[in-house]
Amino acid sequence: MLGGTPAASGGQGPYSYSWTPATGLNDPTLAHPVCTVNTTTTYTLEITDSNGCVDTDQVTVTVLSTPNIVLNA
Repeated sequence: MLGGTPAASGGQGPYSYSWTPATGLNDPTLAHPVCTVNTTTTYTLEITDSNGCVDTDQVTVTVLSTPNIVLNA
């Protein structure tokens, strides 16, 4: 899951969430979407409160390569 706890603070709730890009996310409008990606991706989160105040933050999901294991019989 992406996002921290709490997802938003300050401002006036309820809050709306928009993650971009939406690639690999189960729902880009959730505070904590599930992320499934195969390549390193930087996501930007835009949070808007009920007064129209907006804040943004970014998180990078780093995908490491899988080691090749060779077994000799």
